[in-house]
Amino acid sequence: MAEEAPRITVTPNGPYHVRGGVRLVRKAPVVSEHGEPLTWQTGAPVPAGDTFALCRCGRSANKPFCDGSHARTGFDGTETAPTAPSSERQRGLRGKGIHVRDDESLCVHAGFCGNRVTNVWKMVRDTGDTRVRAQLMAMVERCPSGRLTYALEPDGPAIEPDLPVEIGLIEDGPLWVVGGIPVTRADGAPLEARNRVTLCRCGASKNKPLCDGSHAAVGFRDRGPIDAVPAGVDVGAAGAPPTDSGIAADAPPGADSGTAADAGRYLRYMAEFIGFTADEAAAVRRTKPALERHLPRIMTDFYAQLLRYPPTRALFLGPDGGVDQDYVELRMRHQVNFWLRTADAVLDDDYGRYVDFVGRAHTARGADPSIYVAERYVIGMVGFVQHAISKALMAELDDGPDADLALEAWDKLNMVILEVLARAYGHERSAETFAPLVPVDEAAVARLAARAYALEAEGAAPGATRAVPVAAAADVPEGERRLLTVDGLSIGVFHLAGAWYAIRNLCLHRAGPVATGALVGTHVQCPWHGYTYDVTTGRCLADPSAQLDTYAVTVEDGQVYVHVPVAT
Repeated sequence: MAEEAPRITVTPNGPYHVRGGVRLVRKAPVVSEHGEPLTWQTGAPVPAGDTFALCRCGRSANKPFCDGSHARTGFDGTETAPTAPSSERQRGLRGKGIHVRDDESLCVHAGFCGNRVTNVWKMVRDTGDTRVRAQLMAMVERCPSGRLTYALEPDGPAIEPDLPVEIGLIEDGPLWVVGGIPVTRADGAPLEARNRVTLCRCGASKNKPLCDGSHAAVGFRDRGPIDAVPAGVDVGAAGAPPTDSGIAADAPPGADSGTAADAGRYLRYMAEFIGFTADEAAAVRRTKPALERHLPRIMTDFYAQLLRYPPTRALFLGPDGGVDQDYVELRMRHQVNFWLRTADAVLDDDYGRYVDFVGRAHTARGADPSIYVAERYVIGMVGFVQHAISKALMAELDDGPDADLALEAWDKLNMVILEVLARAYGHERSAETFAPLVPVDEAAVARLAARAYALEAEGAAPGATRAVPVAAAADVPEGERRLLTVDGLSIGVFHLAGAWYAIRNLCLHRAGPVATGALVGTHVQCPWHGYTYDVTTGRCLADPSAQLDTYAVTVEDGQVYVHVPVAT
């Protein structure tokens, strides 16, 4: 019997069915000390068999394989990606000895097209230098989605890297389908056969089945080794195969930030981070009698709220579509037990495991994998009860320091609980190391805080400045920039519309090298996460109240100077 050819079929609102014994491997970007992607690292193959199903909704507890979560969560996999050839959407960038083609609709924001000093679109202009041309070719070939391709002539064939027939599992990102594996949409229409294709596996793309970079925004996570779903398991059924204990299989290693075994330690570490003290724990315990008196009212208001909103009401409906009162009563009993136990304020391992269990039980990783409560509603539930407890304590306690301490203590304790519950959803990018605390010079921190407040809130002048030479004005053409570092301060100096401007090269979002980003008119876009600023004012376009530090620029005798604060 002839071997089946490799192919991928998108199922309606379900997983990707892969046939033909396609090799499955882990892929991760190798980054520089500045966080810039440089090349790809390939991990060990993931055992998968000749035929397997890969999760498309992003909710599987057995990533990268499907476990039926799409059916339980009502995943909408409607496909909107165009089936027309990419060539119809490409724009050309002509250089010397190379012609780059750009189909922006395929971008997944992997970042291989640029670094802190340049990018593909700028480099095209300098391809007369063969070193620049070679670097540009390498950057284009590492683009996983195929947004960027190149040819030697404007009408010449695209030159593609020689890639094996395989599917790469990009760390916390899409499926990287390479080697020309054909992909068929759920409606039977074929996607354009290309050497490099990225398929969404977080479930959030607006260009399904293709990736559009939404995995970063939604915090999708999958980076650890995992076993495949055994042959014969119906991936359309509700739930992954249970373990011997009858509990649904845990998430793969790395899919969340910890396990039940370290939950108590994690709880206490977060309590220390938030600043929940022994005195505050004692204050919580003293309020337990007051809480007991108000819990019936709190439960009434809480469950009325849950039943009022359709997304949470659906959690309590019976087969006939009506509210299952027995189930509501059962959940109320669990809630009463949870808050009475919390009021004991004993943050030991048993309580840590208990809160961890409650969190996992809401994520389809508990004893009933058909249950899934969206994280936003868990956050809302804790917030609702926190407010109700505060109202109850204000009604019970006399004004004074004891009441203030109790209210603050409950606020902090609920923040700790919320963090442990949220951990079960697995969005954290690194496991907690429980590293010991580091001594801090609080006086130095206070000086920085005072200066930051003065600059941001009061608009205070930075004080004395000094002129630092940048370059000869003739060496910085209109529309160009220069970067310099003065006393550890990175600055971008721009020559735009006959004037000169300078901004601090430090994005307000994640301290990215904003001055190196794409420049359109007077707007510069940070290459890390896309925050855009007006170079002439330093203001962020998304939030005009946020502003980069700006510096005066002068030109004297043909020399450009930037005026920077004198270090103190």
